[in-house]
Amino acid sequence: MPDWLSEALVAAIAGMLGFLAKYGWDEWQARRSAGQHELRELESLRNLLREAGSIFRSQNYQAKRLLKLLRLRLGENSVPRGIGYDNAFTDAFQHMEKEERELHAILRSTTMNSLHRVNEDMQRWIDANGQFLHSSSTSTQARRDFAEDLHQLDLHLNQWLDKYAAIIPSDERRCLVYLADEKKHGVGFPKRVESTLEQVITEYGR
Repeated sequence: MPDWLSEALVAAIAGMLGFLAKYGWDEWQARRSAGQHELRELESLRNLLREAGSIFRSQNYQAKRLLKLLRLRLGENSVPRGIGYDNAFTDAFQHMEKEERELHAILRSTTMNSLHRVNEDMQRWIDANGQFLHSSSTSTQARRDFAEDLHQLDLHLNQWLDKYAAIIPSDERRCLVYLADEKKHGVGFPKRVESTLEQVITEYGR
């Protein structure tokens, strides 16, 4: 083989190897960048879930306080068990005294402001990150579990926002939006979603 042809082949092979190396590097960088973006999005959802949990627990504590006050003052028969917080407070609204009205106002404001906002934020997160709703046979168990929980969260949030729009703004007696209580108006909040989310975040960090 002539020297010039050998040199041309070597140059061509070197050029091809360089192209493949650059292509592989660019692909790796793109996947790494996409993975980092998804990790940041998952961490954002973690913060939203923590905020929602904190708001709910605080509101639930105040709801228990209000129910106790009403039963102590009005009697068990006037505030029966088994009808749910919202029905109990709605029925007793006209009989509430100052402290009870203040607690009711706090509950209603929490529902209309912080809880409504964080639920809308979580709904927007799901709308913007639909890839996490899907899993495949090659997905890890954590990804499959998280996708299942995210589907439930999506349904729960849609139903919560629908019920909110139907009963809260137009009726001052209403102060809470519950779905999986005695009235069973919808799907409950997925109890394990924070746990499955943490598992997926851990996998991204490996």
